[in-house]
Amino acid sequence: MKTPIATFTDPAYDILRSEYQPLRSLFAPKTVAVIGATDRPSSVGRTLLWNLVSNPFGGTVFPVNPKYHSVMGIVTYPKITAISESIDLAIIATPAPTVPEIIKECVAAGVRSAIIVSAGFKEIGAQGSELERQIVTEARKGRLRIIGPNCLGVMNPHTALNATFAGAMARPGNVGKTDAGGKASTSHTGALTGSDEVLNAAFRRSGVLRVTSISELFDMAEVLAKQPRPKGSRLTLITNAGGPAVLATDMLAATGGQLSELSPEAIASLDRILPPYWSHSNPIDILGDAEPDRYQKTVEIAASDPNSDGLLVILTPQAMTNPTQTAEQLKSFMEKERVGLCRDKPIIASWMGGAEILAGEAILNRAKIPTYPYPDSAARAFNYMWQYTYNLRGIYETPALPEEKDGLPERALVRDLIAKCSDPQY
Repeated sequence: MKTPIATFTDPAYDILRSEYQPLRSLFAPKTVAVIGATDRPSSVGRTLLWNLVSNPFGGTVFPVNPKYHSVMGIVTYPKITAISESIDLAIIATPAPTVPEIIKECVAAGVRSAIIVSAGFKEIGAQGSELERQIVTEARKGRLRIIGPNCLGVMNPHTALNATFAGAMARPGNVGKTDAGGKASTSHTGALTGSDEVLNAAFRRSGVLRVTSISELFDMAEVLAKQPRPKGSRLTLITNAGGPAVLATDMLAATGGQLSELSPEAIASLDRILPPYWSHSNPIDILGDAEPDRYQKTVEIAASDPNSDGLLVILTPQAMTNPTQTAEQLKSFMEKERVGLCRDKPIIASWMGGAEILAGEAILNRAKIPTYPYPDSAARAFNYMWQYTYNLRGIYETPALPEEKDGLPERALVRDLIAKCSDPQY
């Protein structure tokens, strides 16, 4: 991880950043054109139009279809260039072969962003790939930002924008998600039309967290909504069984994290409350006979350790274990200390044991402590959390300059790269 050579801290930059919001046309448009709008029941074009007009997002909707004078009682235009107003967002729901020409018309009309919900590109093989190439070529001529093709659309519950053909509106929250799928693209940058490494780099530099499965998508939506982001990659494990902690440690190391090193002060405090044969290191094994009070005191000490960036509490059902009461103790600690010790340290849990731990698991989730049935999944979630923190920092950092060759920057290479990215055919 390279240290940036500069960080933007100038208040003037904050003002500029707040005013320049190039994605506003996607997430908070004032004018939306639905190309392919129709009155045909159960069609994508009708559903898109209905979702937009039935949710008060504060903008104006323009149906576009040369076959109709009106759709759902709204005046309809033969093509987007016939609309006199400037269009922020165009939603395209027409057959795949028609899309490149429509994108060309969007560029001519000065449209800022487009969502292509149309499917059928991948299904027609090489012809579909050629259509996608044409779409990108035309979009770059006008710096048109594109999501799609073959996508559900964009939904912003905070502004009541439902530019999708989904059956219902999502409830507002504080986490946004997208399905990249190799399809969504910002046309003028070349991302998503290139390698997977380019996509990953673009996500990192724009503060986006990328996951690899549906389960991870929902796990991260939950944990980021409930817990603060860690400042770093150091995790402290608290457990009443060694095996699950080993599994969590292996996953932590394999996916980029690390165990925190307990401070001398933390070890001394733990010596005072734990049996003499506790692990004396991280993972903190508080032994199989750990009662709820032992868990609570250990969590309190670990949370106050400056060497730790987050906590994972693991519980396995043993004869002396009380999963429900332990959860109550952890909930009580969170309620008292959230504004203190744990303000910037996430606490996640792995309550193992099936039906026996369900009541405790419910208590933790109501207390906004995400739970995982397996400790390795919890460790993976923590790594995603700190990686997201790192990605967000990247938004405000200037990348380090490449090393000079023979005492001079590689200016010729940079010029070639800029020329290629500026070429509409690239």
